[in-house]
Amino acid sequence: MVIYPDEAERPTYSLAEAARYARTSPQSVARWRAGYAYPTQQGTRRSGPLTGGAASGFLSFNELVEVAVVSAARCAKVPMKKVRIAIDTARNLYGVERPLMTIRFKTDGREIFTHELEPDGASRFVNLSRTGQTAWKYIQDVLNDLEYESGVAVRWWPEGTAIPIVIDPRVSFGRPYVVRRGVSTDAIRSQFQAGESIEAIIDDFDLSREEVEAALRFELPKAA
Repeated sequence: MVIYPDEAERPTYSLAEAARYARTSPQSVARWRAGYAYPTQQGTRRSGPLTGGAASGFLSFNELVEVAVVSAARCAKVPMKKVRIAIDTARNLYGVERPLMTIRFKTDGREIFTHELEPDGASRFVNLSRTGQTAWKYIQDVLNDLEYESGVAVRWWPEGTAIPIVIDPRVSFGRPYVVRRGVSTDAIRSQFQAGESIEAIIDDFDLSREEVEAALRFELPKAA
């Protein structure tokens, strides 16, 4: 039996699950984990992995966060080349091997930034897509659904903080759950698919109708 002292590194999520939670495809998740080769006029080149976990098997929570960051940047139309430059720059600038887990990326749809405070309290944004160039403009956080403790992502609201579904590697073995009661969304889906009515599920788990319906929309998006 393998023991993981850091629960955030325990293999937990399949490619399909990670892709669904991060709103991308399993193929993209696989490419971001393992890297890929591509042809150019100068010959075949290779792009390295974007995540820091294993290239095969199940993903850990930390890898899931990394995938979510990349997916958020791609959904914001940030070119993959700039995503890679930003990651490499952050590694060098902050001396962090896996910056996607520890640095809160921000984007204006073209570049990627981190927010910093000057010693005098003034605020600035560092443009990681342009090798650390300071950018003095307002940008919107595309990862406001991640919570951090001591600078490290520890909790993720995959549908946004307005929806009561959260993923925390320390709760329910990292499975998505209804935040108020700690009931896994998978347990709610299983009972629903077994023929239980929404009213019965509400009674069984002491949940509200809104919580049950949110869990079912999360687990069964096509059915919803």
